[in-house]
Amino acid sequence: MDHRIEITIPDDGRHAETGDRLIEAIYEFLPAADAVIDQNLEAGLLTAAFFLEGGTATEAAKAGVGLFELAADRAGMETPDSVSLAVLPQAR
Repeated sequence: MDHRIEITIPDDGRHAETGDRLIEAIYEFLPAADAVIDQNLEAGLLTAAFFLEGGTATEAAKAGVGLFELAADRAGMETPDSVSLAVLPQAR
């Protein structure tokens, strides 16, 4: 089963270039990610959504958070104090 991973973090969405750097980093680590970045510049929220193939929801959550951490570090982002995580089964 494939999964759509959605990770939302506060504060890093205030600058458009942050989202640009993050999506480039996600594709660097996972070229088939089908990633989308949504930002609310005023509120500072940034959501990264991408697909992972196979596994259970728990496995996808672990892999998704790991990928996000690597990509965020590559994008020069600081580790957030809080995140919102959604793992949704998807047929693609």
